[in-house]
Amino acid sequence: MDDQQREHSFSRRKILATASIGVFGGIIGLETIRPASADSGQVTPSDEKTDANQNDLSSVAKWEFTPSSGYEVGNSFFTPPYAEDDTVYLGDLDGRMHALDVRSGEQKWRYERPESPIWSTPVITDETLVFAPRPENDDDVQIHAVNSETGEQKWTKDGFEGQIDSGLAAQDGTIYVTDHGGHLYALDSANGESQWVQSDEITARGRPVIDGDTIYVFDVDRSHVAAIAIDTGETLWTGGEASYITYRYVRPAVTEDAVYAGSHRLSSIEKESGEVNWTFDRDDLSITPHPVVDDGTVYAADRGSESSTVYALDAGTGDNRWETEIVGGVMTVVTMNGVLYVGTNNTNAGGGEDERGGILHAIDGDSGEQLWSASRRNAELRLSLSPLDDLIFAAGTTGHLYAIEHSRDPFDTPTVDDYTDDEAERVETGGLRNAIDDWRDGEIDTDVLREVIDAWRS
Repeated sequence: MDDQQREHSFSRRKILATASIGVFGGIIGLETIRPASADSGQVTPSDEKTDANQNDLSSVAKWEFTPSSGYEVGNSFFTPPYAEDDTVYLGDLDGRMHALDVRSGEQKWRYERPESPIWSTPVITDETLVFAPRPENDDDVQIHAVNSETGEQKWTKDGFEGQIDSGLAAQDGTIYVTDHGGHLYALDSANGESQWVQSDEITARGRPVIDGDTIYVFDVDRSHVAAIAIDTGETLWTGGEASYITYRYVRPAVTEDAVYAGSHRLSSIEKESGEVNWTFDRDDLSITPHPVVDDGTVYAADRGSESSTVYALDAGTGDNRWETEIVGGVMTVVTMNGVLYVGTNNTNAGGGEDERGGILHAIDGDSGEQLWSASRRNAELRLSLSPLDDLIFAAGTTGHLYAIEHSRDPFDTPTVDDYTDDEAERVETGGLRNAIDDWRDGEIDTDVLREVIDAWRS
């Protein structure tokens, strides 16, 4: 699954907690997801839904994971997760790569050899997970490749010119990566051997984006986007007005017709020629980290320190459909089923009293209306999507990964009326069964289920 497809997701929620219930005896008990050992990380259930006014990120999470109990700097996550099939992968500042079950958050394996912080998002091809830790010394930079199913090391590769912290791309058994020296590398995923290196014609930076037989990447010396032939590394064109800022996760967005890129101005660039279709510009514009395109709309965030502005632009014309201001400096933007999710950095409004924190904003993609928000104290939030379930993953610098189910209003808890048959004007057996299922899925709490049982009995 490529980066563009990853902006979308599919099915419904899965079971959060196991339960047994006796209808006439009332509720026998609730059994929540068990915490794992400290060695394998901890999974916390999300069976305590809270009032919307509390805006706590844990209250809208299906599950949350942390590498160990209690906060340690090494537990911090400074990169968006990467989800593939039924597994989500995430590296931490202690150099550990975690593989977690998408549905439950249970840890499948953990790779611990790098002993350098992991700042870049990993990538998978041919059952090989590849990532780049960030050592203190540029001469020690290596790429690590492990078996994506077991975490067993396959190979490492060095010889890069500077750090690799922009994320990687992969397709058909080849890894593509840029370093701080401005090189774009194509590496064989089986052994790490170089297939080609592009370094003479462009100065490549940022995360490469693959579309068919072409790679799109920033050419920072010219403030352009470069189109590179995927098989040979040949430069096809450089063009646009895609000013680049030094930010780890910045990359172009690519659709069937155009490439969208830029930081201090946002350009729509014709894919075949590199000619500019349109440019969106504002005073002191700082598009971070990258635009997202969905259903004919380009979403771009102008990042500030304490607040940011989100724009929705017509993909064909660049016309501004709407703009809305949100609290916090934007870290990542993703879209799912017509909702724009935005993760922000530390702001005074995101934590508790006298504390700072990151905020997850949910915004209607058509209107710009802010649907809901939830925060995590002392955290920056970086987001990604699951290809398997309707889940948004939010990785925080406090060392917590949250799995949050897509919802236009997660605080809208059903009541007895939602299980009452309109014609019979009472709770029938079918309604009771639905309530039990929702209770098992974490949709309703125990008090609501008791009320439904009482109404069914009456």
